[in-house]
Amino acid sequence: MGNREPQNLDNQEEFFEEVICSDDVHLMICDKNWENKGIISLTQEGDRAENLGEIGIWIHPNFHGYGHGTEASELIVEYAFEQLNYHKVYARAYQGNRPSQKVWERLKFKEEGILRDHTYTDGEYKDVIYYGILQGEHR
Repeated sequence: MGNREPQNLDNQEEFFEEVICSDDVHLMICDKNWENKGIISLTQEGDRAENLGEIGIWIHPNFHGYGHGTEASELIVEYAFEQLNYHKVYARAYQGNRPSQKVWERLKFKEEGILRDHTYTDGEYKDVIYYGILQGEHR
């Protein structure tokens, strides 16, 4: 659901500077041999008093179906609740992306709603499903 605009080197450098200077968490997902499988992020949403975070994840298509996304998501949810004391964590998935939806369902996230035609990507509007989990529901 991220960046849908063309990027150049200046855009990328600006993005990385913003990431480095933020309190958000951006991690590489890798195997025991340090092979990059994808990325995951945890961004603080709203005012810090809300204790609300959003997870974003991208797994390279060659590594879909191996559980890398689920494992990384489980670890970052634990970090959000145990270390950052977030009250709630949420994630989004495209309506037609069943593998992404399964990640959140496996981790006991609740479907909180569907925003119809909420994003435009690959030449069409897509519905977006929001999933959330509260600190007390974790584990």
